[in-house]
Amino acid sequence: MRKPDILFPTLIAAALLAAGCIQDTDDSPSAAFGLDNGSPTGSYIVVLKPGVDAPGLARAHGMSPTHVYSHVLNGFSVTIPPQAVEGLSRNPNVDYIAPDLEVQACGQTVPTGVQRMGVTANPTADIDGVDERVNVNVAVLDTGIDLDHADLNVVGGINCNARSRTYDDENGHGTHVAGTIGALDNGIGVVGVAPGANLYAVRVLDRRGSGYTSDIVCGIDWVAQNVGTIKIASMSLGGTGSDDGNCGNSNNDPEHQAICRATALGVTFIVAAGNEADDSARHTPAAYDEVITVSALSDFNGLPGGGAAPTCRTDEDDTLANFSNFGPDVDIMAPGVCIYSTTMGGTYGTMSGTSMATPHVSGAAALILAADPSMSAEWLRTALLSTYGDTEPCASFGGRCADDPDGVQEPFCLMGALAEPVCGDGTCSGGETCGTCAEDCGACPFCGDSVCNGTETCGTCETDCGVCPAPGGMCDACTTGPECTSGLCLSSGGVQYCTQSCNIKKNNCPTGSTCIRIGGSTVCEATDGCPL
Repeated sequence: MRKPDILFPTLIAAALLAAGCIQDTDDSPSAAFGLDNGSPTGSYIVVLKPGVDAPGLARAHGMSPTHVYSHVLNGFSVTIPPQAVEGLSRNPNVDYIAPDLEVQACGQTVPTGVQRMGVTANPTADIDGVDERVNVNVAVLDTGIDLDHADLNVVGGINCNARSRTYDDENGHGTHVAGTIGALDNGIGVVGVAPGANLYAVRVLDRRGSGYTSDIVCGIDWVAQNVGTIKIASMSLGGTGSDDGNCGNSNNDPEHQAICRATALGVTFIVAAGNEADDSARHTPAAYDEVITVSALSDFNGLPGGGAAPTCRTDEDDTLANFSNFGPDVDIMAPGVCIYSTTMGGTYGTMSGTSMATPHVSGAAALILAADPSMSAEWLRTALLSTYGDTEPCASFGGRCADDPDGVQEPFCLMGALAEPVCGDGTCSGGETCGTCAEDCGACPFCGDSVCNGTETCGTCETDCGVCPAPGGMCDACTTGPECTSGLCLSSGGVQYCTQSCNIKKNNCPTGSTCIRIGGSTVCEATDGCPL
């Protein structure tokens, strides 16, 4: 039985017009009606004394009410000329008359996860409250999506769950995931990582959040069938299993086989690591090498540095979430604690889990693909894990998440600048210029070793980064993939060099190089230390 990868779903059904979010647009010092300030809308609320027949009084004055109240008030609303208000107010049956003031929903919220990833500074996301949509298609394999939610752009889908009749959401999990990926930048509710992305609801889980492998394979099959349209698939779900290292052909795993074949066609699968505080190698699809597996960062204020007080659940700010799975199969990290997003019935709520981290990365992939629609799945993966992977997400712990049991820091998905690093400000942010970074960082490593790491000390780092490294073989400089015989052009210290991706388990690198994990990527490193 498959269940969605979700932890402690603290649903807060926050209606859009919640208390404190209604704003009075009248500029007068008091909302109470006065005959000299009138109603800007020409509409009024007439409150009558107890026992007075509201419809009868309205008819007696030749008025047609827009609303008649009988429980919380005795009265009606009506649109009448201002000059008629004074005469109506003299009727002894009228208690008072109030202007029918215009109200509006509270403004759009930028969730902490979107802030923590720097998306507000991303030019492709262009978050400014104007509904200009990121034109990328994303399939959400989940419990479906609320098709009527005003903050989501659902353009199609399929129901693969035999216990369901539609791809409309009846659970809430899929709608929450969808909002994090692409809630509209429309000035209300929340905004997603890739605002307005075209969402496809691929329902593989029922109203209880459960499904079967057969349902998931159906969903993968449908995405593969539509690979000409859909290049990104988000899967916040999981079950028990492992990777045979052979695309499921050795252990007869149909889900693994399906993902491998869909990946070969050009689909990028982004999946949840799981919430068991366990090695993700024991959970699928997280264990599969072909997917991008996402762990959860605990972040409570949308800012790096740690120290923020917990909000919806107990955890420590800027650390690996205490429920998150871990291990070598995890490729990248994203916010996954107390994430505010869309929920069923046009509402909004908070959930925690690697299920919530996964759509952050799915939205990031959508932004990358929107900037270069011709990008292959292989290049999308490389860009996501290397170019947009922050290797020091937990600054308050020396660049490492202190409670990550595997001791290996996966990169954090960073889609925009959080703050410009400043030399001499006493904070080692890892991006200072050479001039005075020693004041912040002490002795940055690798200075004078003729390898441009981007983290050298201030004294002689120009020696490394000026003409480093010497051209040749896998160390050839490049600007695009086609320039490299190996096929990959990766960035290191602001300079790009040729290399190739690899599999650590198989160590399938050319002679003279070794497969290593750096910055969330597994790449071949030449014996002379290039390219990273």
